[in-house]
Amino acid sequence: MQQLPTSPTCRLFSEEEITEITNTSLWDVLVAVTNLNPSALQPNVFFWHAGDPCPQPRQLSTKGLPACAPSIMRDYFEGSGFGFGVTIGSLLLPPCEPAECLDCCPAPKGKFQAAPGPGPPECHA
Repeated sequence: MQQLPTSPTCRLFSEEEITEITNTSLWDVLVAVTNLNPSALQPNVFFWHAGDPCPQPRQLSTKGLPACAPSIMRDYFEGSGFGFGVTIGSLLLPPCEPAECLDCCPAPKGKFQAAPGPGPPECHA
């Protein structure tokens, strides 16, 4: 791995700025970006200690929480297997012309004749 230069002229932050960033806590950020009165929030926002604002009955933990509800599994295709199968089957069928599907011309005799050559008869007017 390439070592970055440590020259003071190549640094992004000065020593004072690095010290300020290192010493910034979540309390500092919350007070700076909200209209919150600084005395309304405890200095260590992760733990409540005696004398901090907004006392809580106990430290938050998993004890005393209700059990999680079981997840619900939904089967969106339940009861629609036949319709789903027909839809997929019809999408997989190759397109065909009516004369090829019926294998004949359902017109009255005399108006149409079979095309010469092998294959299914075709209709000619």
